[in-house]
Amino acid sequence: MSSLKIYVGSPDGGPFTELLRKNIIERVLRTVESFTVQDAEGYYQGRRVATLIISVWDVRKREASTLATDLATLAKQKEVALEVTPTTILHLKGNNDEN
Repeated sequence: MSSLKIYVGSPDGGPFTELLRKNIIERVLRTVESFTVQDAEGYYQGRRVATLIISVWDVRKREASTLATDLATLAKQKEVALEVTPTTILHLKGNNDEN
């Protein structure tokens, strides 16, 4: 298993529409149940591009590649960046009686 980050640029460089953001999140949810989405300012070929960074853990490389390709298609991008690293996942519980 690996952890990965997928960097997805918006189609026109401006902010993501609510619909596109929703569709991206729904696509990620078909692969994994837990992930993080961060808004970022990226640059591609010297041009500023609104970017979503999607961090996912416990995913197989084949699933990661398929997910990244699907997200590129959804965002109408020629390519997205996929950063894959081997990882060790630790699930630590808090000291809350409610959990």
